[in-house]
Amino acid sequence: MSAPDEKPHHPGETLARRFMEPNRLGINQLARALAVPPNRISAILSGQRSITADTALRLARFFDTTALYWMNLQARYDLALTQQVLGEELRTTLSTLKDHQRTPLDNSPVAETAPPPLSEQAP
Repeated sequence: MSAPDEKPHHPGETLARRFMEPNRLGINQLARALAVPPNRISAILSGQRSITADTALRLARFFDTTALYWMNLQARYDLALTQQVLGEELRTTLSTLKDHQRTPLDNSPVAETAPPPLSEQAP
């Protein structure tokens, strides 16, 4: 992931730098090859649009990658952006499971032993 103050790289940057530029593909050429409107490619390249599952499947087919590759780029970008926005707030306002094990929300006594694993519990 990116450094805390560094802006994460949008998947459109990867699309441009690693796929379009080396193959000398323009926006219109790629749009025609993927059977999508050129403004979709333009918006992805400018960071104004996310890579959807539909676009990921098309990019994967055309560039001989996987749809998961494109979806992971998008998910990592979304996660990095959200981490920058919410990370500190979540660290200071939300408790953890360990916190709840020490002091349950309902102030009930803390169990001395952990519950059995789900595989050992009755159905």
